[in-house]
Amino acid sequence: MRRAFVIFFALLAYSFAGVQQSAEKWQEMDLPDSNVSLRGLSNLGGRSPIVVTGTHGTFALWDRTSKAWTVKHIPGAEQLDLRGVDITFTSNRKRVWLVISSGPAEEGQAKVMRSEDDGEHWTTVWSTKRKGIFLDSISMLNESGYILGDPVNNHFFLLRTSDAGKTWSEASSASMPAALPGEGAFAASNSNIVYDRTAVSFVTGGASKSRFFQSRDGGKSWQVVDTPIPAGKPSAGIFSLSLNSLDGIISGGDYLHPEQLGPNVAITHDGGRHWTAVSKPFPYRSSAYYLRSKYVVAGPSGSEISTDGGNTWRELGGSDWNVIRVGATACEVTVAGTHGKVAHFQYGSCL
Repeated sequence: MRRAFVIFFALLAYSFAGVQQSAEKWQEMDLPDSNVSLRGLSNLGGRSPIVVTGTHGTFALWDRTSKAWTVKHIPGAEQLDLRGVDITFTSNRKRVWLVISSGPAEEGQAKVMRSEDDGEHWTTVWSTKRKGIFLDSISMLNESGYILGDPVNNHFFLLRTSDAGKTWSEASSASMPAALPGEGAFAASNSNIVYDRTAVSFVTGGASKSRFFQSRDGGKSWQVVDTPIPAGKPSAGIFSLSLNSLDGIISGGDYLHPEQLGPNVAITHDGGRHWTAVSKPFPYRSSAYYLRSKYVVAGPSGSEISTDGGNTWRELGGSDWNVIRVGATACEVTVAGTHGKVAHFQYGSCL
């Protein structure tokens, strides 16, 4: 009898694995406009819409019921590249969308915009023409959040909010270690800063080494860790960070040589204090995400997934990707990239 049960559960597990792997095939859901490059992506899963942002002031929502896009262009932002988007909620659970535009501030390209009605109306809540500011990424948690920018006066630029993005103020950099010569952040996939319940963390590149910055006391003190992701040139370093308490992943490489294989993906199990490159060499991967035992990475040449702690990886395929996300329910993975490309797949069962 016991043997029969063992055989039964072995067959069940094999069957489930086959269903899950067969489901891991991208289902295309491209935008109508193929001239848009997308780097902002939000996917909470459940009934929440999938949202992408990009060039030409594009803000688009995918309705899960009608399975169709509503594409909007934010008035006055038609010349802006909206490389970052995040969702947050007010104290009374009202849904709020926040987007950032990336580009030289002195050319009017550093702005933060906010909508409380799914993109029907927008308010510019922060902007500047201060020379040297370039916004890279936004990360929100409830009513609080941070925006990361390239170094100004030798320190990384940080904006902070505590009212669901209605107002933003520059965070003090007095205790932050100075940036290395040439060090910066890459605005590739809106994922080089993470704000969670315990810390604010961000990653860098472009200098002699790629680094991980973290503050666990609201910016009063900072710890900096060198990582194994190769750097040493302005086009190389860490492009993406995903961190969930103790477990996390970083990815990157050299965007000018995206085919070059190397230790371009690394993971942590202690909240970022130590990073270990995975054994598999990767080409340039502009985006990475971790959630509930899943690690996923994506870049111009494809995408991969690991469900065993980064030991083995399965190819998901596709091309021209900039950004990848796992839905908050851990049931689906979504990617977006150049030429208005968007795709996702649904797990047969959630992990």
